[in-house]
Amino acid sequence: MLGILLSLGVAASPPDVLLVTIDTLRADHVGAYGYAAAETPALDGLARAGVRAEDAVVQVPQTRPSHASLFTGRNPFEHGLRDNFSPPLAPSVPTLATLLRRAGYDTAAFIGAYPVARPSGLDQGFSTFDDPFGAGEAGTSREARSERRAGEVVDRALAWLAKPRRSPFFLWAHLYDPHAPYEPPAPFRERFARRPYDGEVAYADSQVARLLAWLDRSGRRTDTLVVVTSDHGEGLGDHGESEHMLLVYDSTLRVPLLMSWPGRLPAGGRVSGQFRSVDLLPTLLDLLGLPETPTSGVSRAAVWRAGGHIPDNESYAESLYGSLHYGYAPLRALRAEGWKYVEAPRPELYRVAEDPGETKNLLASSAPTATRLRTRLATYDAKSPAPSVTPAVSKDAAERLAALGYVGGGISSGPRSGADPKDKLAEFEANQRDMREALRLYRASDLAGAIRLFSRVSRSETTSFNVEYYLGRSLLETRRAAEAAPHLEKAVELAPTAAVAWVSLTRAYVDQGQLPAARKAADRGLVQAPDNPELLAMRARILLQQGDPAARAALEQARTRDPRDARVRVDLANLYRGAGDLPHARAEADEAVRLDPKSADAHVARGLVLGALGREPEAAESLRAALRLQPDDADALFYLAAIELRAGRPATALPLLERLVRKAPDYPGAKDALAAARGGAAPGR
Repeated sequence: MLGILLSLGVAASPPDVLLVTIDTLRADHVGAYGYAAAETPALDGLARAGVRAEDAVVQVPQTRPSHASLFTGRNPFEHGLRDNFSPPLAPSVPTLATLLRRAGYDTAAFIGAYPVARPSGLDQGFSTFDDPFGAGEAGTSREARSERRAGEVVDRALAWLAKPRRSPFFLWAHLYDPHAPYEPPAPFRERFARRPYDGEVAYADSQVARLLAWLDRSGRRTDTLVVVTSDHGEGLGDHGESEHMLLVYDSTLRVPLLMSWPGRLPAGGRVSGQFRSVDLLPTLLDLLGLPETPTSGVSRAAVWRAGGHIPDNESYAESLYGSLHYGYAPLRALRAEGWKYVEAPRPELYRVAEDPGETKNLLASSAPTATRLRTRLATYDAKSPAPSVTPAVSKDAAERLAALGYVGGGISSGPRSGADPKDKLAEFEANQRDMREALRLYRASDLAGAIRLFSRVSRSETTSFNVEYYLGRSLLETRRAAEAAPHLEKAVELAPTAAVAWVSLTRAYVDQGQLPAARKAADRGLVQAPDNPELLAMRARILLQQGDPAARAALEQARTRDPRDARVRVDLANLYRGAGDLPHARAEADEAVRLDPKSADAHVARGLVLGALGREPEAAESLRAALRLQPDDADALFYLAAIELRAGRPATALPLLERLVRKAPDYPGAKDALAAARGGAAPGR
């Protein structure tokens, strides 16, 4: 319950809370922070109506772990999310949403991109979590969404806000648009043709304006605590970094933070001193009069209410991206007392209070300060073990994150150079550009172009799981399985728990007709990902092709693991039919058609079972359905022709068999059946 008295500066009735996180937004590209070229009237208006943090910094320049710190008040090594590929946040970790829901709030989130979708674990505590990415959408991987425009996010949020409710609301809107590639919609595209990043910022600002306009129209502005911030900034070429993730300069760590609560927070207020993202949770709980929860952050509510200066404090930051994905050295930093020390093979020290662009490394001239900060940073290092468990990389995660530019794709277990990421930056940037273009070509089905670029990156020192995986995938899809296999072997070496790579490797050996090698690959993959349904199904199918009696149990295990896999149902239907178990065969074939009515194989399996049951008219309908989906399906052509011949309709059977012989001249029995049709006789059954 909200039990703090008005005399302490907290509303008598619970206020609503609107939190907007604008992904990849640098503080110095917002008008309220002094950027004259900005077009951010909504954010600037919030700064005039509320309070602005002059020096807000995050703990990590990646979307998933940074949002986890915002929502939990914990450093990355405490909440466990160190990377966009990290496993979900543990349910035992309290979040802002779980705490507000416990206090009686109606909680809702509207998500702009996959990194903070359901697989992040940040859906905890939300009664509504509007997320078209997290559960995996139907369709091929190239159709699956990884992000959506801020306008769509806000449309969904406004529809939710319009519903009547008796409880106060907590709404989180995650706007992804400033993230690369910078492609603002019209009219921002035209107005910011030479500054597309600023165009995306302006577009995101226009969507914040829509949320604020709703608060004004509904008369709820004075009863709503509005918070707008970001998860990280963007390099934009500073220090040679185009985007974010790799380095830990303030270009990617410093963000805007604005709070507005008319009558409760001062208009035009400024908070100086360092505000960390881990401080947001305890500060909001304090402002709302809710009980404290253990965090690494500190409530700064008193300063937000009255203005003033936050006492000196330490802000820990890390980037493990280069270490985890490319074998570089990890980067950790400590920002304190106007200084920032970066622990790296070539350490750095900056007086950020006077040198915000971090242009002068003072390590040599200020050695005592560097030693002091290094010693204090070591206390964090002692609590910050590197991730000890390599996360399983699902097909969904690998492809959706790669589509957003996170092209590392899986924890590397290969050779580790331990190089300073600064020294690898030029090569890293060039390879990132090649990878993004290669992925664009891959998604556009220009596989020849994709293979050319993937191959170039693969030959460099800066390779990664996604390089080898997508190169292998592209080669597979161009029927070059023998060339694909070595790259897929490298992919599973780099990320052993990446089931998606084991699936493709197994397929590479199957496509070459190397069933023993394919079976071995599937077995190796199942050691790493024992419950992966695709691997289980592929292994079962290999056993079926080898005539191994264990195929039945393997297929049944695969069906149990994923009852929605229509292909497994088809295989079981054919296996049961061959064993004379027609009732079970019929049930599996019917379920296969229900699960995937566009599968020609499913209709063929159903037709063959119906034929074995003596229900040839129904069997013929199923086989015709298969041919409507796949006109040259050899089994459908042959068995439908056989039914027509047995029914005394050789003229109907003849074109089916002629087509079959043209497409598959070696199909068993096809030429005999064709001769029978031409002679007007029915072949023996």
